[in-house]
Amino acid sequence: MTRGPTREEYFERELLALEELRDGGHRLPALFEAVKFCQIQGISLPEWAALDVLNLILERYRNPSSDGPGAFSSPKGRFGQDYIHFVRWNVLTGCLRMNGLDSKPSRQRGRPRAGANTDADRYRSALKQSATELRKRSMSCQLKQIEESFDLVEAEHARGSSRFKLDRLSTLALPKAKSSQTPHD
Repeated sequence: MTRGPTREEYFERELLALEELRDGGHRLPALFEAVKFCQIQGISLPEWAALDVLNLILERYRNPSSDGPGAFSSPKGRFGQDYIHFVRWNVLTGCLRMNGLDSKPSRQRGRPRAGANTDADRYRSALKQSATELRKRSMSCQLKQIEESFDLVEAEHARGSSRFKLDRLSTLALPKAKSSQTPHD
């Protein structure tokens, strides 16, 4: 009686066949099958498959999609714009706190008392401070853009969306800071 292949030999044979399919011009189907096979078997992806997955992510991330023309038709472009909104929101949030406000004040009816330092006054001050701070970061923008970014991010947070939870990401989309080094340098 002949002995069948060991578990490791079986895995190696199956993954080698998929690698040959990939090399033969069937990259995506072979990669799909390799990822599925490894997941089902509870084993690590072979290096060729892991590198292909990373390369596919980079290709998709960097290249425009069919979402339309322009700078924001690629995931990288959309992420870059979301990051700009996030930075504007973050700076204005800090300036609001420095001016004693927890959030953007709602519009109040009526005329304020003469000489009163209202929430609206403190908000305008925070808005101007944030524009100054953004200029220091080479992110010059108009007050209206800061407000629009702030409102957009606040609305997404209120919905429970993770779209603007960018404080934990480091990615190729972010511009390099002039004064600091990134781990990729």
